Amino acid sequence: MNSLLKIPARDARLGMFVHDIDRSWWAHDFLRTRFLIEDDETLDKIRQLGRSEIVIDLTRGIDLDRLAPTAAEPEAEPEAKPAVPASPPAPVDNRPPWAIVTPTSFENELTAARKLHARARGLIRETMREARLGGIGDLPEVATLAEEMVSSVMRNAGALVSLIGLKSKDDYTFMHSVAVGTLMIALGRQAGLSPEAMRAAGLAGLLHDVGKASVPDAVLNKPGKLTEAEFSTIKLHPAEGHRLLIEAGHHDAASLDVVRHHHERLDGTGYPDGLAGAQISTLARVAAIADVYDAVSSERVYHRAQPPTAVLRMLMKNVGTHFDDALVRVFVKCVGIYPTGCLVRLESQRLAVVGEQHASNALTPRVRVFFSLKSQAHLPVREIDLARSDDRIASYEDPRTWGFDLSRY
Repeated sequence: MNSLLKIPARDARLGMFVHDIDRSWWAHDFLRTRFLIEDDETLDKIRQLGRSEIVIDLTRGIDLDRLAPTAAEPEAEPEAKPAVPASPPAPVDNRPPWAIVTPTSFENELTAARKLHARARGLIRETMREARLGGIGDLPEVATLAEEMVSSVMRNAGALVSLIGLKSKDDYTFMHSVAVGTLMIALGRQAGLSPEAMRAAGLAGLLHDVGKASVPDAVLNKPGKLTEAEFSTIKLHPAEGHRLLIEAGHHDAASLDVVRHHHERLDGTGYPDGLAGAQISTLARVAAIADVYDAVSSERVYHRAQPPTAVLRMLMKNVGTHFDDALVRVFVKCVGIYPTGCLVRLESQRLAVVGEQHASNALTPRVRVFFSLKSQAHLPVREIDLARSDDRIASYEDPRTWGFDLSRY
C-alpha cells in the first residue's frame, strides 16, 4: 500500500499529516513541510494555498474519508495460492550527490570548512568585481559553492558557522555575503528543510548584497554618518542587485526575491518596496535576520562590532515589528546564545572559545579553555562539555580587549 497521497490543499482537514507541500519553501509561511494539522489556524493557512497540492502521509494521519490504517490491509483472494515472497524494492535515494553526506565531528569538518570559506571569499569577491564592471559571469559557480556549503553544514553545522566572524574591515562587503549565506543554510537545517531548500537559501544569501557593487566606495565605506542623499544611494542596492541578476540571465525566484526584499520589515518601514506582513516571503524574512545579525556583530569602518549576545537581544526586541518571531527563535537555537567561535569568560575565571552548541540547552555548549585569568597565563587547550561540568559561562568577552587570535583555538 502506498502511504502517500497527493490532494488539493483546499481538501485538507484536521488530523491529516502533511508530508510535503507542492510549492517552494519561500512561497509559503510554514517552517517545516512535514507536520500534523492540529488546529484551525494551521488548517486555514493550508487551505489558503489555493490551487496548490499537498502530500499527506496516511500512516501518520487521517485520509480523506477514513482513518489511516496502521498496516497494509490484505485483500481477499478467490482462491488460496502459495505465495512467493517478493523482495522489497531497494529504497531509491533521490537526493543530489552533494546532499548525500556522512555526519562528522566539529574538528574533522573544521578543516574542510576553512578551505571552503577561503574559496568562498575569492569567488564572492570576484562576483562583486564583475558586477561593478557591469556583468556577472560566475553564477553557476556560486550555485556550486552553495551546494558545497550545504554539504558542510549537513556534515556538521557548527564548523562553517564558526568562521563567519573571520572578516576584516577591508573585506567586509563580500565576506558579509558569505556569512549571510552560511547563516541562512544553518537556519534552514535547524528548521528541518530539505537540502534543495537549503541550497536555495544559501545561494540567495551569497547573492543578497550584489547590488552594493553599484554603490560608490566613498559612500559604502564612509567612516562618518551618511547624509540623507548618501543613505538614499545605499537604499538603491536591493533594486540594483535585482536588475543585475536579471540582466545576467539569473532567474532563480528565491535569489531574486531575497536580493530585492532583504531590507523589508514586517511593519512596512523597510525598503525598496515598503512591503509588510504576509507580503514578505519566508525566505526574505530569514535573510533580514541573518543580514542584520552579521552586520551588527561585525567590525566595520563606521561601526564597532556589537557582542553577539547584544545583537540577539536586539533581534528579540524587534520581533513582530521588524522580524518574524518564529524565525528569530529558530535562529537563536541555530547560532546559540553564545555563538560558535566567540570568546567567553567562565565562572572559574578562565577564557574559552565556544565550540559545538548543545542540542537542547543554548547556555551549555562545548568550549575550549586556553587562558587563566588568575595567573594571566596560557593553559594547555582543553575541551569541556559545559552540559556535564560544574563550570558555567559568566560573560561574553570582546577578543579585541585581549588581542587573541581565536582562529588558533
